Amino acid sequence: MTSLTIFAILAAGLVFGFILATHKSDRMPGIFVQNVKRGREALFKRTEKRKEKIMERVCAQGRITNDEVEELLLVSNNTALKYLNELEKEGKLEQKGATGRGVHYTLKS
Repeated sequence: MTSLTIFAILAAGLVFGFILATHKSDRMPGIFVQNVKRGREALFKRTEKRKEKIMERVCAQGRITNDEVEELLLVSNNTALKYLNELEKEGKLEQKGATGRGVHYTLKS
């Protein structure tokens, strides 16, 4: 086969695949969409509860570190950092210190 023929077959396959993928998503069963919505709501609620726990600890102790969040919530370093960053963006906490072990978070003044 020539390279032009191969290119034409590949292009037709990509176009056909794209068309199938777009039409398939339009016909998702309603139960699937409901399950996805429920899952997202549950994840949001869990995240909010965890952030509330962090805020309770900060109010009680006056400060919190990433390591303390990891231990409190039994989550990874990245997840703890994500929660702290979200609380910082929401204007509830502020970061003290630049990097490493010197970093802690306090209530925003």
